[in-house]
Amino acid sequence: VESTSAFEFNFNREIAKNLGCPVLVVGNAQGRSVEEAISPVRIAVDSYRFRGCEIFGAVLNKAAPGAGPALEAMLRELYGDEGWLLGVIPADRELSSPRVAEIADQLGAEVLYGANRLDGLVFDYLVAAMQSQHALEWLRENHLVITPGDRADVILSMLQADQSSKYPQLAGLLLSTGFQPELSVAKLIDGLPDPLPILAVPTDTFTTASRMRNMRAHLRAGDSDKIERSIELFDSRVDLDALGARIRSVRTSGM
Repeated sequence: VESTSAFEFNFNREIAKNLGCPVLVVGNAQGRSVEEAISPVRIAVDSYRFRGCEIFGAVLNKAAPGAGPALEAMLRELYGDEGWLLGVIPADRELSSPRVAEIADQLGAEVLYGANRLDGLVFDYLVAAMQSQHALEWLRENHLVITPGDRADVILSMLQADQSSKYPQLAGLLLSTGFQPELSVAKLIDGLPDPLPILAVPTDTFTTASRMRNMRAHLRAGDSDKIERSIELFDSRVDLDALGARIRSVRTSGM
């Protein structure tokens, strides 16, 4: 509810009112305290009620590990007597992580290598501005490593690390500043059987990292793995029998 504009919220509210559709209020608990997560839900509930809309549930999404019980308790305290569907869905790293292909699309990046591995998930990114031996110490699973395209030492180190059993598997390399690997380095990469995805953008390293910071994952129609994972999480945290019963009991009273 908190991510919509005032216009969009009011528009959705009027549609629900005019069509007599019951409303399931969904809030975002990511990075928030219990009160911060509940507050937008309470505002939305009060607003829909003021316009005479029927509400049949409230669900909080992306709850931090360990926060579920407190959020559930607060929902029950506020709306337990309403007979509504209530639930708290935990945050999931796979669902919140963009795929390499999404990043390439959003940045307008050129895919230089590893086109067959663009469905890999990016858990986080690392700006490798230090020497390669130090950058290796910072690597974590499914990192996207950002480095200028003329840093052959970092490029080669990351390719080696990705293939080493002693280092975590990486999501890819993102080359900034418009430079691309020198011919000798490109020749080496061409000879690898399964190279790491390597993307290239014309922006400087700071701008590239800033754009990565604002990157968001999306649930796309063809992403069957994420769709299945979303359904599993919803099924495990929301009473589907209660949800089905509420939907079947709906009697529209709109225009």
